[in-house]
Amino acid sequence: MSQQLTPETIHYLTQLEQTIIHAASTGSAESSHHLDVERLNSHDGLGGACLELLRRRGWGICGGGSNVNVDSDGNVSRQDAVTFYALTTLQRSPVLACLPPTATEAAVEERLLGVQNYEQFASLRIQLQYLLLSTISHAPSLLSMPSFVATKVGVLLALLVREEYPTRWTSPWQDTWQSLRCQSVSKESLLTNSSRRETMASLDMYLRFLDGISDEIVYPAATPEHDSGNANEDSASAALSSVPRSAAHSQYLSLRREQVKDSLRGFPLGSTGSGAVVAPCVPLEHTDAARIVGWLLDVIATVTSAATERKATATVSATTNSQENDGILEIAVRAAATLKRYLSWVDLRLVTHPNLVNCLLDGMGGADAATVSYNNANTGNDGDDDLGDATAHDDATPGTMLAVECASCLREIVTRGMEEHKKVALLLELKVFGKLCKLSGLGGEGNVNGNDHRLRKLDLITVDGTQIDAVVAAAELVNTAGLELIPGWELQCQISPTSSSTPMVQPVNMLMNQCLELSFSCLAYDDIDVSGAVIDLVSRILVSLEKKESFWNNNIETTNLTRGTLCNSLLSRILSILHLRMKYPTDFQFDYEDEDEAEEEMYRTHLRKLYQRIVRFRPQLVLQFIGSCLSSLSQPLSATSPTEIEVALRLVFHFGEGRRPAPGAKTALRDGPFREIVIALHRSDIASHSHREVLLLYYDLAVRYS
Repeated sequence: MSQQLTPETIHYLTQLEQTIIHAASTGSAESSHHLDVERLNSHDGLGGACLELLRRRGWGICGGGSNVNVDSDGNVSRQDAVTFYALTTLQRSPVLACLPPTATEAAVEERLLGVQNYEQFASLRIQLQYLLLSTISHAPSLLSMPSFVATKVGVLLALLVREEYPTRWTSPWQDTWQSLRCQSVSKESLLTNSSRRETMASLDMYLRFLDGISDEIVYPAATPEHDSGNANEDSASAALSSVPRSAAHSQYLSLRREQVKDSLRGFPLGSTGSGAVVAPCVPLEHTDAARIVGWLLDVIATVTSAATERKATATVSATTNSQENDGILEIAVRAAATLKRYLSWVDLRLVTHPNLVNCLLDGMGGADAATVSYNNANTGNDGDDDLGDATAHDDATPGTMLAVECASCLREIVTRGMEEHKKVALLLELKVFGKLCKLSGLGGEGNVNGNDHRLRKLDLITVDGTQIDAVVAAAELVNTAGLELIPGWELQCQISPTSSSTPMVQPVNMLMNQCLELSFSCLAYDDIDVSGAVIDLVSRILVSLEKKESFWNNNIETTNLTRGTLCNSLLSRILSILHLRMKYPTDFQFDYEDEDEAEEEMYRTHLRKLYQRIVRFRPQLVLQFIGSCLSSLSQPLSATSPTEIEVALRLVFHFGEGRRPAPGAKTALRDGPFREIVIALHRSDIASHSHREVLLLYYDLAVRYS
């Protein structure tokens, strides 16, 4: 694909290569400045020269591109600075700047003096496409490629898609698949020692390519580098520096990104920006978006199945097998993280397909118990950030991180914008609440089911039964899905307030039952990240109970609720949970300058707001609860556990904050039962308690209700 080089060109490339190596090895500002000058003075931003530098490194040649040099300390040699520089410069060059054709012609006339034109840029892009695909098609090159280089390759392929798809490069997804030989992922290739590393390297590269598509086209960063293709103003971007041309360039960039997305979804190219309602010209199952989502789903399912099979047939070398399994599962984690980035904009029919939803829900059940530890270093991970948000805790296993990413994917699906009644239909179709009930040891109806063999795969009851990352992710999913459900459920009940047995209302009510069980289980969980994740949902439930009490009483089944009306039963249950979770840990030092203790206090502040809302809604019910809590304390109060007496005093102290009309303290004292509680506290020996915080709280209480 390259022309015969003249001696002068070879000499120039040699000098350029030496300058790059010197700048990288010494940090020479003079060498770096010289490279910048060369790039700014080049009509193509050194794009052509960088292609030749890569060829000199063996890229694009069968068997080439694999000579990654390593020094005596095991670090990548400075020689590979040439490769990285070449790839980075190509990324920033006008060749991949997505210049509008009319602007390029103007640039030729005014700044580039006819040396370069649009078609010559297109020729360089064809050469770059061939060079990248031929290099990654060679297994040794792919296996030896450092992660930072592989990431750049993925970005460059994505930029080529932005420039050429779908007119000049009609099938980038298939071409890249074929180069990597990963269009169809087989479990056997992951289970066979001879092919495992090559298969994982191919999958890794394709995932980097898909991530590059998301970064450069779907969710581009709002930076000068992404807007002009160059962080520094090179010759091409300088030609567009006037206001009209800068605006034209930005507009063209946006247009090309939308064209790529529309083409992925099967819409005709000319429909972008027309404002008219245009139907897709390609059946959904044949769109490139469907192929990408299907491939990602296939990777998650196949890799997870292969890891499970390897675990089941573990040999004597259990440690080695465990490490290899973790390495395989990391690919599934990466695939799920990539899938999440596509779920918000591809066709809704794709993201709600039963195979996809069931795969994600099954992935949530793959989290490990808290007793299982994990160390990234054991699996050969090179330390980059490919696992995304799932690496919040260093000891989270790949199985747990997969559960986290699957939960994030489901949240993306649940939050897709639509009308409220359609959102209820979506949640009914997804069956997220029912499956989570089963995974967490609750039956599909929200009742504990001790006979289910899948009990507690995602334990929302027993602390440390499941690694905390997965439990937090599940709580966040419950919170998100619940907040999406309640408006539609209220609307449905409003339409049919007395017809709870109608075909539509009955499943929705069951959905709400499951939502309640999950939200209460998460709220009661003994971890502030899990419990705090559903506070918004519980607050929304309380608002709904207060405003639409009759709907709740008439539509929710009350088989297991025996204390009074449904609302009172639900409120009593929430009060019991708040009483439990408002207790400080026994080792709490009340040092609010400590970051961990400040978080604990902030969490309890949110719990108290829930409590105040219940006081405002049902003050007499809360008074009964306070009396029950105080009567259950051991006597004398001066010897009661600080955590027990402190939370009881909190209930009394904050009771007035929820009473209406203001001032709440005076309103509260008009209640005879509450006044008796305060008097009883004054007559007790609580003033002799040894704990400083208990005394301070009692004195504050005495002042408030004086």
